[in-house]
Amino acid sequence: MEQNKRYQGETDPGAPTTSRDKILTAAAKIIREEGVVAASLSTIARAADIAKGTLHYYYRSKADLLFDLAERQAAQWSRQFLDMAAGAKKEGKNDSALREIITEILVRSNNGILIHLMMEGATGNDELKKKFKKLFSEWSSTIQTGLSSLFEWPLSSDKADIILASLIGLLFNSVVSGKSIDPDVFIKFIKDGIRGEPCGTITPDSDF
Repeated sequence: MEQNKRYQGETDPGAPTTSRDKILTAAAKIIREEGVVAASLSTIARAADIAKGTLHYYYRSKADLLFDLAERQAAQWSRQFLDMAAGAKKEGKNDSALREIITEILVRSNNGILIHLMMEGATGNDELKKKFKKLFSEWSSTIQTGLSSLFEWPLSSDKADIILASLIGLLFNSVVSGKSIDPDVFIKFIKDGIRGEPCGTITPDSDF
């Protein structure tokens, strides 16, 4: 779908207008085609047709550049999720909307960037760790807001954190093993978690 490509950064409504846009567009293309390791700052500068000094003006390190790219992709996911949740609620297509965004994240997107950055942040890059702490908080809030709206049932912040942690684990598994989980399986996991009763029905006394 054209919409999905736009959210992945694979299409662009217009040509990059700034040096930063050129850098990010070039980096995304290299990573999609050759992987994260191949995306050195020198390679990105050549692909963007800019001087390496210009690239360093915007990004002090490869980690900074990749985080900016990952943050933009995450922001697109968040907007897409909240837009879909609002639209699905009106049209009564909750499951299909959730399936679309889960498929987008687990199957269609290039998740190597996120995993690469998370591993680096977990192994001593304190600045990157702080950035991810803030980003994870924003993701969890988006999950909480979107799912609460989609299913008209309040989701606690703890459960939103658990869903986010599970999603990150699945992303890691897909990158390392090359296996992708069936989105419907994860959707069932999410809905069971929201209900808090895997085999029962939602009751007003359920603890969220």
